[in-house]
Amino acid sequence: MQNYGISTCNFLDFSLATFGIFILQQIGGDEFIILLIDFNISYAEKVVERLNEKIKSIHEILSLSYGIIEIVNYENIDVESLLATADKKMYEYKKEYKKSYG
Repeated sequence: MQNYGISTCNFLDFSLATFGIFILQQIGGDEFIILLIDFNISYAEKVVERLNEKIKSIHEILSLSYGIIEIVNYENIDVESLLATADKKMYEYKKEYKKSYG
């Protein structure tokens, strides 16, 4: 989104503000972790859908790829494993998206 004069981090931060308690962290050039606190996967999917709508309103070619995971047990959390699982889900989403939209 930087090519459209928008700071991605600022856009996400502003857009997420209406959804409740969250932590936003940039982990790469265009990769972010959004941690929604005390929400389930169903709610997270709604948040992502709304973010995607906002992104597409900037330019129709832009979209959001994502992998959603839910942490149920907070004991012995392995962050690397969580990120790997979310990353795998994101690539599964991308694959399905390409099948549907070419």
